[in-house]
Amino acid sequence: MCYQHLCKARIALITALALPFLGACTIGQMGNCGAFCGKGTVVRNEVGAPQVDTGKGQILGLGHPKKQEYWIWSRRTIERIAELPGQPKTDPLRYIPNLPADQARSSQWYTTTWGNGKIDTKTNLEESIPAKDPSPPPGLYRLTSQVSFIDKGEFNKYLPFQGKPRTTTISVEAGKTTVLSYRTGVETSTTPITAWVDVVQLGRAEALPLMYKNPNYLVSPHIQIAEPPMAAAH
Repeated sequence: MCYQHLCKARIALITALALPFLGACTIGQMGNCGAFCGKGTVVRNEVGAPQVDTGKGQILGLGHPKKQEYWIWSRRTIERIAELPGQPKTDPLRYIPNLPADQARSSQWYTTTWGNGKIDTKTNLEESIPAKDPSPPPGLYRLTSQVSFIDKGEFNKYLPFQGKPRTTTISVEAGKTTVLSYRTGVETSTTPITAWVDVVQLGRAEALPLMYKNPNYLVSPHIQIAEPPMAAAH
């Protein structure tokens, strides 16, 4: 299926208003925009290649925003909560040189949000947040997933919804890729409808087959995949 109508509409809006609306075309949600919206040209993104900064991890999201006839767009926030089991304390000043001393003494010194921002229903403008999957420092993280907006594939026509944030714990390891599976859900018996996105971290055995099957990815032979923490493993 081609998502050309979404990409074209968002690109047109960027041209007209100079606003960062390409969030709907993030790899983590629906694949690289160029892979689906070009003239039959598939852009394959190499994933898992050795990073320039091997002191960081890399997050990669796999999933599809469509559930039934609904497109469910979401954002994710990670908050560092602890060191990895059995690992020495990470030096936070390597990543945040100006971090206050009281924060540097704890393990909770990094947070970031990415994905699709919330929609202002009065202006139909999308909150500007990074669309690209982040490269956070190593550690254990609390991940919170929240639905930002819902549509049926029609640009600037958003549906009312309700939904509670979903949380899980993920691990990020230096020099490795943390693979997340985004699983959308919708319940139409409520008014307004209820929508959610569950996030599950995949280990190597689950992640690699999905990545190899995805025509949008060129999996690096050097890829190393972080395993989920025991509490979050399935």
